[in-house]
Amino acid sequence: MSRAPVLFAILLAACAPAPRGDSTPPIDAGTPAPALAGTALDGAALDLAALRGRVVLVDFWASWCEPCRRELPELEALHRRYHAAGLTVIGVNIDEDRAAVDAFLRDQVTVTFPVLHDPTQVIADRWAPPKMPTLYLVDRDGTIGRVFPGEVPGQAQIVQDEVARRLQP
Repeated sequence: MSRAPVLFAILLAACAPAPRGDSTPPIDAGTPAPALAGTALDGAALDLAALRGRVVLVDFWASWCEPCRRELPELEALHRRYHAAGLTVIGVNIDEDRAAVDAFLRDQVTVTFPVLHDPTQVIADRWAPPKMPTLYLVDRDGTIGRVFPGEVPGQAQIVQDEVARRLQP
């Protein structure tokens, strides 16, 4: 049996739009960041509103998303490099199964930034990520500074440059 149909299905899934309700328009730069609050996987409470004054990078991801697998280690490196300077990275996972999230994080990458599990996609519906992964760069004033939908070659450097620029006094 040929592996081509299986590989094609995997590629389609990796590039598929994020599941969301049709009534939520995409969020653009310059708009206020939607509410984002919950309990992180480590049990800590998290509320984006409490992070006003910091630059926040919100990452919507899923364990089945191959670009997400490549991106998470880059985000961890960014978090470690700039956290003390005022950056907070927040992961929002949309998998239905918490065990899949835990296994992914245990087996694939260690993250030290908070990750929220959004199995019913309440948060994702508010933010309306157009595809997986999607990054939202939230400025210190709580507005969306830039949106990075999907995986683009060279994007890690662009994101790092944007973060560094926004962290300057």
